Amino acid sequence: MFAARPGQYSPYSPSSRLFLNGLLADPHAVFDTATVQAAVVKEGTAYVDTLRQLEDAPLIDWVRASTCRYQLLRRLYDERIAASPPKAMRDFRKAGGRALEQHALFEALHAYFSTRGERGSDWRRWPVAMRQPDSPEVARFAQEFAHDVTFHVFVQWLAATSLARVCAGAQTAGMRIGLIKDMAVGVDPTGSECWARQSGFLLGASIGAPPDALSPLGQDWGLTTFSPAGLRATGYRAFIDTLRAGFAHGGGLRIDHVMALERLWIIPQGGASAEGSYLSFPVRDLMRLVALEAMRADAMVIGEDLGTVTTAFRKAAGAHGIMGMNVLFFERTPQGMFKPPAAWSPHATAMTTTHDLPTVAGWWQGTDIAWREKLHQLPAGLDPNTLHDERENDRTALWSALMQDRPATAARGRSGEKAAA
Repeated sequence: MFAARPGQYSPYSPSSRLFLNGLLADPHAVFDTATVQAAVVKEGTAYVDTLRQLEDAPLIDWVRASTCRYQLLRRLYDERIAASPPKAMRDFRKAGGRALEQHALFEALHAYFSTRGERGSDWRRWPVAMRQPDSPEVARFAQEFAHDVTFHVFVQWLAATSLARVCAGAQTAGMRIGLIKDMAVGVDPTGSECWARQSGFLLGASIGAPPDALSPLGQDWGLTTFSPAGLRATGYRAFIDTLRAGFAHGGGLRIDHVMALERLWIIPQGGASAEGSYLSFPVRDLMRLVALEAMRADAMVIGEDLGTVTTAFRKAAGAHGIMGMNVLFFERTPQGMFKPPAAWSPHATAMTTTHDLPTVAGWWQGTDIAWREKLHQLPAGLDPNTLHDERENDRTALWSALMQDRPATAARGRSGEKAAA
């Protein structure tokens, strides 16, 4: 994400998919509790009071929470790391190579220009020389602000160390696969990945979805994506690097909007969503690379294949070991009844819901319908009472499906077999 843009906190609008969100870095992964607590106290009484307020708030105040977290990380860095970085951090920096250096440098540049007006938030509006990662002016900035650049290397090292500990702990605790991470469908064009690899992205366009029943005007996600020509010209380097970052520490990787391996709705800069067009991608090559990198990492792959997906794409994905997603709400018969588990696809992961859908509790209570009505997101002419009546029928159908499976589950439990949680 953007350290200097705390108001942008959606993980699906990243500055870079090659690195981690610094807010998820756990100081205790490197420092002992006494050191962390001492740093908190040194920030003063007002800081401690703010932390308590943030903990007690009903919702996350991302701007204040992010500011506080980076304030603490900066103090730990200044007092404990800057003068003599530990060997583990030096090794991490060396292994990260040019990509890590450029990301850390971008973060320092972004923070610098963001304090100098709104234009500074978008690198495409910086002074011309600073838009080029390899310019002499950027090199001089890196030297002059080396302390700040190294701080962002420290944040990435701390985040990577935290993630590695969590992944190892999960598997040690009995999670056979471990954590399944997520790869966003695109990146923010104003972020570090596009700044560092400008020729590899479609910087004059954004991605989204065409008009449909859900969104009559179409969707513009405010993101960009790889250039197919740029991918081929570089031997798919950027795509491979993104996969390897996602597969780090094993486990698995969920690819958001996996259909993007085949095609994406591209919207010209300044145009409306309906004025876009589908752009084809080298799907055979991309799927082969996904399979290869998953094998190298000994990890599983899940593709978010919800929505309009061709039969040919599903078949190809299955042949390359890319699992689909079976979502409870959508697993229905033509008559609207919920399918029994045995009828679900064996080539997909089973889940109750996703980040795009209501929680099961919210669905059961109809909270999502109430919110759609409140936000004026219901299709014109649709009566909310009709939706509530349909939801009542759906609740009955779901309860019936669960009860149908209950006797068999109970029988297995009585026979001494281990029941599934």
